[in-house]
Amino acid sequence: MPRFRCRLIKNIFAAIMALVLLACAVEVGLRYYDNKTGWVSEETASQLPYLAASSERYCRLQSMKTFQVKHPDSGKITELKTNSFGLRGNEIQVPKPTGLLRIICLGDERVLAAETPEKETFSYQLQQLLQSRTQLRVEVINAGVPHSCPLLSCLHLRQSLLGLQPDLVILNFDMSDIADDHRLRRHLITDANDIPLACAHPTLQKKDQQCELHHRSPFLLLDWGKNQIKSMKNSSGETRDLQDIDSPQGEYAWIRDDPPDWSIYIKQALRPIGQIQTMTEGSYARMLVGVIPTPWQVSAKACQNKMISAQNGIELGRYYRSRVPFETIANYTDQKRILFCDSSPYFLQRQNPEQLFLKNKIRLSPTGHELYARVLASFVIAKIPGPWLSESEMKRPKKMASQPRQQQ
Repeated sequence: MPRFRCRLIKNIFAAIMALVLLACAVEVGLRYYDNKTGWVSEETASQLPYLAASSERYCRLQSMKTFQVKHPDSGKITELKTNSFGLRGNEIQVPKPTGLLRIICLGDERVLAAETPEKETFSYQLQQLLQSRTQLRVEVINAGVPHSCPLLSCLHLRQSLLGLQPDLVILNFDMSDIADDHRLRRHLITDANDIPLACAHPTLQKKDQQCELHHRSPFLLLDWGKNQIKSMKNSSGETRDLQDIDSPQGEYAWIRDDPPDWSIYIKQALRPIGQIQTMTEGSYARMLVGVIPTPWQVSAKACQNKMISAQNGIELGRYYRSRVPFETIANYTDQKRILFCDSSPYFLQRQNPEQLFLKNKIRLSPTGHELYARVLASFVIAKIPGPWLSESEMKRPKKMASQPRQQQ
């Protein structure tokens, strides 16, 4: 009997050791795979190291820091550098220098484009395109913040960005902004006139006053397992989850060809756009709204990633033809007499439009950034009066300074 117990204990110990070694082997494999592709950490990237909680506008970029961001498609590392204002890019001069045309681009993670080299982002390319059409110095500031929407952009502008004295404010609207606005409303503080004052992140309301937005396990195996379970739940979601604005799967429900009735949510999500207009006009600045379509509004071949489709309640290979979302934004901006730049027709006219988006993230590809920059630049030059050079003036050679005659 004692010999049997000893053998049993040895077998149990051997089995435990085998499981531990197997888990270690899988962990090593996942880390190697993640190092090569970046897909594992991207799939579990609820934690963004460059993002911090905010008591004024829910979340913000950490200021004066440099981060290494892995590209979700290529796995290449991109440097994300922030300035003292918590914005991507070099330091900003205050007060604004004379002879400078300053433009601020508001929006979410698609504007920030942390995974894209700065010179390939549409905001940087917009600056280069406009600079070629004027003798003034042009500066385009990337004010994109993950999870942002018109509501948070309104707070950002009110609390700090107006102090940068912009000449033009471009609000880049994303189709996820309706759900984002609804999610943030419960944390919003307004005045008696319903003007947004602050939107505190819930972690800052806890007793421990933690500033971390998310916590991730040090083991990729645990994160990967949790992610697979979540994916399974999403893929087996009920129909009501695909229509529910509170469900992650319903975030893009309003772009469907058979959308739910989100009229109340849409109305409250668009309201901050008018409030931004009031602030810009009070600061003698101009404003325009630009819209970036989702991959599924452009091509059935775009963003072919099963996990992303499942998490967002989108059937793989789905293409939505509805123009209602774009018309809704156009109608609101027309009522408020706000300039509206709809880039979706240009995306649809492009050959192989799926190449305008990344494969493993709902983001613009470098090609998409270039196209959007050109669309915005053409719109700004055509619709906003400014010191723009005509094409004939651009082609005209610069006069050479006359050289002094030599004495004979």
